[in-house]
Amino acid sequence: MTRNILIATIFSLATAILLGIIFVGESQRLPEATAAISAEQLERGARDYEQYCATCHGLAGQGEVKFGAPALNNIVQKYTLSQNGQPPAFDQPNGIKEKYGSMRNYIEATLFSGIRGTPMPAWGQPQGPLRRDQISNITSYVLSWNGQVPDAAKLTADRVATEQAPTPDPDANPVSQGQIVFTQKGCVGCHAMNDQKLVGPGLGGLFQPEGTAAFGTNLPNGKPVNEADVREWIQGGSAAFPENNNDLQGQDYSPMPGFALTDDEWSRLLVWLQAHNRDGTLTPEAEQIIQEAQGGEGTGESQPTAQPTGQPNQPGAPNSPAGPGSTATP
Repeated sequence: MTRNILIATIFSLATAILLGIIFVGESQRLPEATAAISAEQLERGARDYEQYCATCHGLAGQGEVKFGAPALNNIVQKYTLSQNGQPPAFDQPNGIKEKYGSMRNYIEATLFSGIRGTPMPAWGQPQGPLRRDQISNITSYVLSWNGQVPDAAKLTADRVATEQAPTPDPDANPVSQGQIVFTQKGCVGCHAMNDQKLVGPGLGGLFQPEGTAAFGTNLPNGKPVNEADVREWIQGGSAAFPENNNDLQGQDYSPMPGFALTDDEWSRLLVWLQAHNRDGTLTPEAEQIIQEAQGGEGTGESQPTAQPTGQPNQPGAPNSPAGPGSTATP
């Protein structure tokens, strides 16, 4: 009996010691794990911010790049500090605190649903291309600026953009070279190369006889689809065509910003835009181009290219560099 009690006592002491060791180890590990998770969120947020937000708000969140988009690198300071002797907008009646509870909730809600009556679109799925975790990561990245852009945040954005952006390959086939321009110019954030709507209309079939599912054989500005008009539409955006512009009429699309294109960029992008049928498959002509670049003969059979899935690390998805065969657009 005494022996059993002794064994039980020793076992209990050993268990208590072991639990104490685990507790000490976990108390040291948890902050490190939390920091690692936060760092990963910032990196992913920087990547998605660069792809979806920087076109209008600026890579450093400085604002006033497109459509009068506001600065985001001072958003916490702007809403939580007194302005001209007035109470902070965050605390005012019917303000952000009362409606949303926190700045994080406010930013996430704005990203998810957009702002009606402004060029800010709804980015959350199913209206837009972003998943909940992507919206949360972008919000973490914006909040990390805390009224200014730390050098670390700038470096993170620059590094992620450099790591993820595809670079021109002189040996790549012309279709893939066009896809690179499509991705680098940010088209992939709003357009798919099929009939699916993201933030903007699907561009599949743009240069095919039936045209796109959204606008047929005419562009959103009412002009017919041809090489000159498409380049004018991309470079001018919606703002360049205030009349006869049906970008927003019954389509729930956000305004199209303008994108400058060099002659070389345009010639490469044109190949990509001409390469797709409405359903996202490659045209026989595009497949022939690819086969010839690879030293083979075309099959004449068009295969579907990968469409944006919203899942990270998949070809054509927002978090992965585009590769031959993926199909998202400007």
